[in-house]
Amino acid sequence: MFNKLLQTIRHNQNVICSTIICITLAIWCYSCEPVTRSPREPTRKVTRSQLELEIKIFADEVAFAYADLQKQEQIREAILNSGLAYTQGQGVSIIGLISTLSSIVGVGAIIDNRRKDAIIKSKTNALNSLYTIAEKQ
Repeated sequence: MFNKLLQTIRHNQNVICSTIICITLAIWCYSCEPVTRSPREPTRKVTRSQLELEIKIFADEVAFAYADLQKQEQIREAILNSGLAYTQGQGVSIIGLISTLSSIVGVGAIIDNRRKDAIIKSKTNALNSLYTIAEKQ
């Protein structure tokens, strides 16, 4: 029986070799995804989908930082305008001062909540994406 198998292999040698090469190539193509260093954690390797996810998270963080800077500049401008009005002799309006201070506290709380929500959402999205990627593999 073993001799018959060897005869069949010798007779179809090219077909068997090409089949083995195709199977090996298919396994290699599907199992070896290209990876690169992560820009956020250079010690970790990431695939294309993980890299796109990191880029999206970074872009979201930059957008929230930019919005935070805009809010801070608006608050600063309101404080400077109030100080300018006081130095020009218009006096201090107690209601205006209370309104400005409460606006500053309110805006600070809103910014803090938005930042925390963004961080939680980005981490949740990142975990969901990683679970999805893991399930596909």
